[in-house]
Amino acid sequence: MPTQLKNPFAWLAVLWYMELKIHRPFNFDVIILELGTDPTRRHRPFGKYLRPDIGVVTAVAPEHMEFFSSIDKVRKEELTVANFSQLALINRDDRATPPVARSSTTAASTPTAQRRGRNIAT
Repeated sequence: MPTQLKNPFAWLAVLWYMELKIHRPFNFDVIILELGTDPTRRHRPFGKYLRPDIGVVTAVAPEHMEFFSSIDKVRKEELTVANFSQLALINRDDRATPPVARSSTTAASTPTAQRRGRNIAT
């Protein structure tokens, strides 16, 4: 945060520093980020600078419909993460989330999933 909050040049310096830093190698093996589904098409811009090894779609739920007119539009937005992930792991227990990604695999406790978990406590 700049020391002079009302100085636009100080904020530009902060933004420039972050832009340079985002392209440097990280000192971490694993980073977990949550991409919220708020207004329409919020996930697309993340694809410009995020290149996750694994993108996870945990659920497509009606609770996300505050900003969307249908569950299909929620599904489309949620699955956008698969377009910029090397591998997309999609929850198959959630029937509203079909495996539509180009490099996706499904995981669930049901037999229809490609990867199956057993004895999962919730």
